[in-house]
Amino acid sequence: MYLFMNSKTALKEAVMRTSERVLAYELLAGDWRRFDLLWDRIPAADRKTLQLVRVGEENTTIAEWDIERAVQARYSADIETLRRFLSDAEGEKMNVIQKIRPVSGRVLPQSVSNAVRRTGNDGRHFRIIRDAGASHPLHSIVEDLDELNVYCRRYAENPNAASEPIDDAELLGYVKKTLKLVGSLL
Repeated sequence: MYLFMNSKTALKEAVMRTSERVLAYELLAGDWRRFDLLWDRIPAADRKTLQLVRVGEENTTIAEWDIERAVQARYSADIETLRRFLSDAEGEKMNVIQKIRPVSGRVLPQSVSNAVRRTGNDGRHFRIIRDAGASHPLHSIVEDLDELNVYCRRYAENPNAASEPIDDAELLGYVKKTLKLVGSLL
């Protein structure tokens, strides 16, 4: 079975529905980080990730893949990209912008209930946090998270993003805000 989805939430829900009836399933995704949306919802005894590994010039084998380490490595690399930009404006600006959303989004899985995490990245999770009021652990930073999301969406969902000028001071401010929110400010 092959699932081709462009929505993280749709992919997650389709796999969860299918996995209840099927012993094994295969996912092909252009962005393997989408798998972390499913990982916590599947019992540890029922999940395993595998990868194709090249052996020599012409052969390939299947080996276990540590998805948690891979996701953490990607997150660490994204943090480092933001830190380099903050310290000396090093890096391609559009690449830096593309790191803000995944880095700031890591605050949500660590602090928010499963109900909030299942809402996807369309802004509903911010509404849930606001509606919960001061009792929610992210209430004090929800406006900053939403502001970062809106800024990144301006470039991610804009067909003219490549031609839109990027204000250095504005980007630097958003990078600083992101690193501060995730506790990685130098």
